[in-house]
Amino acid sequence: MKAKEPALIVTFANTPDAIAMETFCKQNDLPGRLIPIPGALKAGCGLAWKAPADHEALFTEKMNAAGTKYASIQVIEL
Repeated sequence: MKAKEPALIVTFANTPDAIAMETFCKQNDLPGRLIPIPGALKAGCGLAWKAPADHEALFTEKMNAAGTKYASIQVIEL
């Protein structure tokens, strides 16, 4: 069984916002990928962005500066 590790999870209110996040991250060389939302969380579209937990400050800063829409950003064990 794989040990759980902390992960940065960004949730979205709708699918277009999730797709926009994927584009934003590719354009800005930010790590991560779209995943189905973890069962412990709730979000409008069912998609979330998963990235390394130690990138929380970087993601928050860049997303807020660019006006990227998201529902929540948090670190959870996955």
